[in-house]
Amino acid sequence: MAVPRLLIIDKPSPGRPLLFVKMNFSIIRRINEISMMVLLAEQNVKQTLAIAHHDYELPQGRAVAASDAVALREHADERAAYFGKN
Repeated sequence: MAVPRLLIIDKPSPGRPLLFVKMNFSIIRRINEISMMVLLAEQNVKQTLAIAHHDYELPQGRAVAASDAVALREHADERAAYFGKN
């Protein structure tokens, strides 16, 4: 594990204070910027899309959709189709 290439993170925000969540996502963003791949399982759509490159929808553990996270960030109608009006 001297030079890891992938970091897997499962739900870094549920039940945690907002300040802690912001710090977590800031750290995750920096890790990803240093060229380490990050696989993030998270329900906080707004925070996740702010740092994601790709989005995969996995309701009940099955992949039902994949998209470019940039497109979801920039197009409110696409976000609403996937995640509701949030």
